[in-house]
Amino acid sequence: MKTSPVRKLGWAGVLLAGCLVANGTMSDRLTVSLNGDWELAESVGADAPGVFERTVPVPGLVDLAEPGLAATGVESAQRNYFWYRTTFDTPDEAFRRAQLRIHKAKYGSKVWLNGRLVDEHDFNFSAGEFELAEHLKPAGETNGLLVQVAAHPSLQPDHIVWGHDFEKNKHIPGIYDDVEIVFTGRHRFDSVQLAPSWQRRNVLVDVDVFGHSPSSPIQVDYRVTEAATAKVIAEGHESLDPAGQSFEIPMPKGRPWSPEDPFLYEIELSIDGDSWSHRFGLRDFAFNADTGFAELNGGTYFLRGTNICLFRFFEDSQRGSKPWDREWVQLLFQRMKDMQWNSFRFCLGPAPRWWYDICDEVGLLVQDEFPIWYGAEAETYPEAFMADALVPQYTDWMRERWNHTSIVIWDAQNESVTPETGAAIQRVRGLDLTDRPWDNGYSPPQRPDDPVEAHPYVLQNFLGRDPGPQGPLYEFMRERRIPDNGPSELSPPADGGRYPNPIINNENVFFWITREGQPTALTRWIFNRLYPEDSPPEVYYEAYGYKYHRLISYWRVHRTSAAVQEFCVLGYSRGIEEQGYTADNFVDLENLTFKPFYHDYAYAAFFPVGLLIDRWEEIHAPGAAVDIPILMCNDFPAPWSGEITFKLINAEGEVAGRQVVPARLPALGTADFVVSQQLPMVEGAYRIEATFTHEGEVIRFEYHFSVGEVPDMETDPADDSSNDQFIHEQDDGLIEADA
Repeated sequence: MKTSPVRKLGWAGVLLAGCLVANGTMSDRLTVSLNGDWELAESVGADAPGVFERTVPVPGLVDLAEPGLAATGVESAQRNYFWYRTTFDTPDEAFRRAQLRIHKAKYGSKVWLNGRLVDEHDFNFSAGEFELAEHLKPAGETNGLLVQVAAHPSLQPDHIVWGHDFEKNKHIPGIYDDVEIVFTGRHRFDSVQLAPSWQRRNVLVDVDVFGHSPSSPIQVDYRVTEAATAKVIAEGHESLDPAGQSFEIPMPKGRPWSPEDPFLYEIELSIDGDSWSHRFGLRDFAFNADTGFAELNGGTYFLRGTNICLFRFFEDSQRGSKPWDREWVQLLFQRMKDMQWNSFRFCLGPAPRWWYDICDEVGLLVQDEFPIWYGAEAETYPEAFMADALVPQYTDWMRERWNHTSIVIWDAQNESVTPETGAAIQRVRGLDLTDRPWDNGYSPPQRPDDPVEAHPYVLQNFLGRDPGPQGPLYEFMRERRIPDNGPSELSPPADGGRYPNPIINNENVFFWITREGQPTALTRWIFNRLYPEDSPPEVYYEAYGYKYHRLISYWRVHRTSAAVQEFCVLGYSRGIEEQGYTADNFVDLENLTFKPFYHDYAYAAFFPVGLLIDRWEEIHAPGAAVDIPILMCNDFPAPWSGEITFKLINAEGEVAGRQVVPARLPALGTADFVVSQQLPMVEGAYRIEATFTHEGEVIRFEYHFSVGEVPDMETDPADDSSNDQFIHEQDDGLIEADA
């Protein structure tokens, strides 16, 4: 058997925990990382192959194997299974228990140690835990570890959620999160849940201990320190019932965690035979059913952000090993913070566990979505995904993540209509001691203070028809709209009204272009109605950025949503021939450089002080005196005041008019006023720029239009305000019928 060199470098992958004293003895936990290069083989049958001719990084996906593999991520007659193999030495210390943790693998994982079957774990989005102690060789000897994963999700049991996505072509298997072995004494922390609260000024600690005698209590020692300074904040011990129980650690002088100040503490727990540590922040998060807004640490907090669709990115041709490069991921989150985003959704599936550590560190609020997506028709929902099947999968998914301060919303599913996810929510939500709110996709919310997701894709209306003479946005954005395309339309309440729940507006532009500056297979139908076909990339880049800027600004200033988040900062980028429907916002993945025009337009749209030039006509008459409503919002918890400079600029960049207007905004409030603009007699393209300065930084908003002959508005189809769902495989038929 070939030995991976990672296993033979003097325990380079070992983390030793034992800094506290419990019952007078040093607490023993030895964590051995098995990350590194493993051997890889494939087979059609369920028996392990005899020859391993490839290596593959763990964590990663099988398409990173050397030599390379053909046709990964699709059903193939040449394989049903992949086999991972590595070795590790039994440590010299006298440990009683050894648990292998494969933190996430797809599709499923089945484990053998030294030729003996240990166990299997079918779930794809939570850790598999395998007890190894009885299969280990004596101290100092080398063990052989073998892991089987299915080569395609079709090989898994029907009731296992595997991440169906209408917009994916491939489902690439692999061990895509950390692998480690945790060695402990006779006792082990089987589960620890933290429920910190800044409003209570304490952290509730819930402990379950594995391997303890049921006849006597167990002592848990604890210490809380500041993560950055190691300053001790609290320490002591608790005597717990044999099965474990909860206790509170007061933190009367605690400092709150927020995206603006992501202050972290570290807790260390110790029992006889084991220790455990984790970082956490003091924070409270909820939605207020009366205001319709989110609250962070007791105060109103507006969510601005994006989406990460990591499992789509997994099939991107430029992905490589980037999702497992900590520096690259840290840069990604810094780019997001720099864009004035304070939140995002992990769309259709979770990331490796340490991504959430970075979210805790940098201060990003996370909506974690379980990867269920089967569309707006109930009959498309799988019969096997009943609540009984979902409850254990949701439970494992929550348990692995619930100690992350950054995770503030559980998301049961995306854009699906079914009673089953709601029934499962009701059965698992009580497990979470912080009582996070739940999103239930297109299905009914389960509590008045649970949010509902809405995806008001107004531009998708032009997949099948031309816009009116004043342009596509004129038809829909002239009045204050409640975001549609959500459960109120697709799973309406019995009275036929609208759910009054807070709204998460996290998909809303529907105007994607690839990194190369070309419309996607879905949005080309819209672009071709608005711009000359085969326009150069610069035209598409600017068109995308400008309409994005206008739509995001609209949804923010009207305050119809608790969250406004764009889709998406990271996903795949595929050309028309590959049927790429959406795309991310980067033009250079290596350096995470945003697309041309995108940064400035998006930065202003998401700036905490938002502004909308609330005119939507694309053509005005020469010499017209136009009243222009200005709507503003302030996400800062303090009043804001400044001067707004308005400029009328022609196609040559010449300023044809200028005025300055003072503005004041209350804390977390809005304001509106009107400016009048006399338009030139000269026909041509113009724009109005509105700028203000905040702490030395100039923020710019724009409105583009032409001066010329105003079209006949009798043809304006504005009354046709439906937002029909045109879903993927139906699009081509729709366009052909329209043509």
